[in-house]
Amino acid sequence: MRRFGLAALQLELGPGNNMDVIAAEIASASRRFPWIDMVMLAELASHGVSLDAAEPLPGPTEQRYQEIARKHGAIATFMPKPFSNRTGTGAHFHISMGDAKRKNLFHDDKDKRGLGMSALGYQFLGGLLAHARALAGVCAPTINSYKRLVVGRSLSGATWAPAYIAYGDNNRTACVRIPYGRIEMRLPDGACNPYLAAAAILAAGLDGIERKLDPGEPVNENLYELTPKEIRRRKIGLLPQNLSEAMDALEADEIVKAGLGVDLAKEFIELKRMEWVEYSRHVSDWETARYVEMF
Repeated sequence: MRRFGLAALQLELGPGNNMDVIAAEIASASRRFPWIDMVMLAELASHGVSLDAAEPLPGPTEQRYQEIARKHGAIATFMPKPFSNRTGTGAHFHISMGDAKRKNLFHDDKDKRGLGMSALGYQFLGGLLAHARALAGVCAPTINSYKRLVVGRSLSGATWAPAYIAYGDNNRTACVRIPYGRIEMRLPDGACNPYLAAAAILAAGLDGIERKLDPGEPVNENLYELTPKEIRRRKIGLLPQNLSEAMDALEADEIVKAGLGVDLAKEFIELKRMEWVEYSRHVSDWETARYVEMF
């Protein structure tokens, strides 16, 4: 039995619960407590719950979950960062490669770093880190995505989203985690197109293998606790901090663009730059509350 707190409400979910049961429980709770005006089923996913669809429904997985939620009067969202004071919605990719002889070519118990990784796995990892800023444009493709990846003190009390270009053993503040013998790419969020993200990740990793890139040593500290000076001294890169930076990085990366397809990448970048301009012209409630009476 696992407990999850949502807006000061605790739900108890057993191992047999599927999405229909979860949605029904949340909807029932929200009727009993009318001060809950929105509940995120994706919040459960961010805590590592495995969600199973109750019945086959048309459309992508997100749409199936949203349809189930609507049926019970609830809302399911995969928005990367719906609330500033709650953890965001990741779409982590767990990656390994195999062939006819071996299921996982990234695994090697003789790894001197103790992470169970083979030379091939480290080369693939090196490609992910080398192209991480461009990958952000595909894996975190919205304005809101960068509210999840922002550097600084976490308002949610947790530092589960990466902001730094690094890897580690069980380090959730780095964009890549190594759960012994495989790679967890933690950059993608719930807004990404999984097919484009997979193509971009594969292109970056294969470039690392082709060039035999070395990812360097793992970083196992909480990177949010290091000072900017220490981050620079250790040459730890920073992921883009907004969509415009991410598009600049993607536009400059020929490998990732080729993985997407040059024409598709060009159109994607153009659309995202239009999205950034539209956002930049918008006057937010935060700006109004902060500045209207200040000046």
